Amino acid sequence: MAWGKQATNGSRSAQRKRHFTAPSHVRAKLMSARLSKELRDKHKRTALPVQKDDEVAIVRGSFKGREGKVVQCVRRKFVLHIERINREKANGSTVHVGIHPSNVNIIKLRMDNDRKRLLDPENAPPKKSKAAQKAWEDDPNNWRTSKKGNKVLRPRPGHIGDDIEPSAAPSDAPSKMQE
Repeated sequence: MAWGKQATNGSRSAQRKRHFTAPSHVRAKLMSARLSKELRDKHKRTALPVQKDDEVAIVRGSFKGREGKVVQCVRRKFVLHIERINREKANGSTVHVGIHPSNVNIIKLRMDNDRKRLLDPENAPPKKSKAAQKAWEDDPNNWRTSKKGNKVLRPRPGHIGDDIEPSAAPSDAPSKMQE
């Protein structure tokens, strides 16, 4: 099964199957956590995938209010192991307690080259403007006829031309939809 951007089944069981059988690179994105208020203001992002050595604050659960550095991200179990968040087993040894990423806020990021590239404003997707969307919809070349004969708008490939003004849209282009 392909894991790219595609239409997904709306049924609950199909969504659960996709979630729990997701490959590791998809689980990395699923294991995202919200950023603290300061990081949100600084990086203009709401959430990021959690990585080892990020510092997090637990905001829900029995360990609420505690902070620590992420020791390990266990993608197979969808949990984070955080330093000083332990429990004692019956035989006396201590083990890390798994915390789901949705229950933490990232308070300090470990910046590596991939993170810097991800947070770089030059790599951000282009802003969607209503004028560019209207210009796209008004262009007769962007419409196709479905098998049932309905007029369907083609998808916008990569939002190219978002900076086009509506006046620059081709208004006198011959319509392929006229029959």
